[in-house]
Amino acid sequence: MFNGIKVGPAVTTVLGVVVALVTATGHLSTVQAAALASLATAVGTIVSAVRGGRHVDLAVITGAAGVILTNLTLFNVHLSSGQISAVVSVISLGLGALMHVTGTEPATGAPPG
Repeated sequence: MFNGIKVGPAVTTVLGVVVALVTATGHLSTVQAAALASLATAVGTIVSAVRGGRHVDLAVITGAAGVILTNLTLFNVHLSSGQISAVVSVISLGLGALMHVTGTEPATGAPPG
């Protein structure tokens, strides 16, 4: 469906526009607006990391997942740091297993070639 289209940057741009509109027209406090912007950035980061190519950076995905879990306080979901750490660990374990099964290579930070 999206062959040849750079979905990651498009998603990030659309999320940014939606957050700007909600912030401008909504009655959000400064903290709520910041949390909403952070959530949108984290979602865009995950989409970009997953759709970016053959190499997937687990640290980027799990870090963004941690940001999302932390910012769920916007929706009155309060998680302790231990709960967030446990969920991020499970996400990392699950993604690692999925990458192993599918043969996807993790990003190593080494230059290509």
